[in-house]
Amino acid sequence: MIKIRTTSLVFPVSIMFLLSACQKQQQSNISEVSELTDEVVATSPTGSIKETIKEVPYSELGYDKSLFTKDKKPFTGTSVKKHSNGKIGGRYQFVDGIYDGIVEEWYENGQRSAYKMYKDGMRHGITTYWDEEGKPTKQVLYTNDEETEVKTGDQIPNDLGI
Repeated sequence: MIKIRTTSLVFPVSIMFLLSACQKQQQSNISEVSELTDEVVATSPTGSIKETIKEVPYSELGYDKSLFTKDKKPFTGTSVKKHSNGKIGGRYQFVDGIYDGIVEEWYENGQRSAYKMYKDGMRHGITTYWDEEGKPTKQVLYTNDEETEVKTGDQIPNDLGI
């Protein structure tokens, strides 16, 4: 009888599930993004529904009692931070004043520096970091804000699906 350690299967199975979900979301959600801007055009998978989503500048958000706010209310939506050179520095998704969804950050040279997944204010899913040349430096799998696996260097897959 062959015994397989279930802990050795958790990370690969989790990555396959998350990448599959991300690819489906990318195909159905955002079809156009104006160069880091104030608006994103989201389209349904069939193209029958098209919606413009306003992105709020990060500088317009407040922070009160551990919540990000807009007009003194917990903020739900997407916020964008730009570098002084005008290039995007970060895109953050919030629900009821806390991180929920994808957080992306970039260096001033335009290279992505981080891709993080949040659920109910906690890191949940894959977080990946890159150096300024675009080489992945670290990948962490989180479950409810707890690190469950860390990969560095050659352990990081070449095709991250992001």
